[in-house]
Amino acid sequence: MKSKKLNISNSFLKFAALLLIFLNLLLGGIANSYIYELTGFISFTILFLIVLNKKQKISFPTGSVIFAFFISFQLISFIWTKNIFNSIEYILLFVSSFFLYLFFYNFKEIKLKSIETLIILLGIVFGMLFIFTQIIPIPFLIKLLPQTYYSLYSPYSDNHNLIGDYWSIITIIAIYRFINKKSLKNIFLISLSLVFIVLSQSRSAFLGILIPTYLLLHNQILSTTTKKYIQIFIYLVFGIFIFSSIGKTTIFARPYYIQGIFALVKKPFGVGMGNFRSFTNNVKFGLTFIPNSSAAKTHNIFLEIFSGIGIFGVSFILWLIVSLKKVIRNIEKVNFLYLLIFVAISVNFFFNVTYAIPTMLWIWFSILGIILSESVKN
Repeated sequence: MKSKKLNISNSFLKFAALLLIFLNLLLGGIANSYIYELTGFISFTILFLIVLNKKQKISFPTGSVIFAFFISFQLISFIWTKNIFNSIEYILLFVSSFFLYLFFYNFKEIKLKSIETLIILLGIVFGMLFIFTQIIPIPFLIKLLPQTYYSLYSPYSDNHNLIGDYWSIITIIAIYRFINKKSLKNIFLISLSLVFIVLSQSRSAFLGILIPTYLLLHNQILSTTTKKYIQIFIYLVFGIFIFSSIGKTTIFARPYYIQGIFALVKKPFGVGMGNFRSFTNNVKFGLTFIPNSSAAKTHNIFLEIFSGIGIFGVSFILWLIVSLKKVIRNIEKVNFLYLLIFVAISVNFFFNVTYAIPTMLWIWFSILGIILSESVKN
């Protein structure tokens, strides 16, 4: 028996989808709470089911079966996980991300400019929350909002916070728009981005700008004047990056990288997603040459997955390689801005804990869904 199609217009579905995604991304940037992740899981599953009902057929991107194995390995790891609640939190995060990924891969009616606007609006909201909780604190707002390490407005540590990591995405959007239209609005967005990134003191945010901007400079046909503007911007950001790095080291400030590598040897099947803290006692591994660390995250999405499900984490890397191989083969079809955004977030995930913030992971999967969808269009 054929299922009955819901009578929903594309216009209403676009509006409802963007509103639902905006609200979930807003909540997901406030804290990595079970409630927000569960809300995202339910919301994005509903979006997926509505598109399935409307189109009566869903296309699955290359590598979807591999991703299903990745999720299955997470479920199997529940048998030996150190803390099942942490593992449930991660599986909710990845499954909800995958449904959002499928939504954007199949529902092509949403204009890309609408997604850019949504990202910028969210950045403004998170920026205001940062200002009114950290710079000009409003007691009522501080009591109302959770103060957690894994949010996009509250401090992550004594020497940096994550507002700059989110605004690095907006920086790339603003620079790309500036190339096409040198308006005051784009100049203002670039300037505001730099302010938030400087205040955040997050080196991963600077890298998330420098690498995509360098790619932009060398892969787009630009006028001599525009090239000079971009070069000056790169030198400026690089200078601020060096200044903010004074007094900080890379390896010794991040012992969790080494811990993550040694942990894979010690526990080849991992300890369940979200339980990296059980690896952070250096004495267990004889790592007396690095300082003690009690970090809950590895600050690297790949090491995080390997610490969680061990050698089964290869499934995630294989899925990503298969997906990106498809994009690279048809790169001329892909919107270059969205490719740059994907690179910016990927760089960030390589050096920071932002993959544990639902908003950042959801955007990353959404962008991948979009560029994969473009890579297969006729």
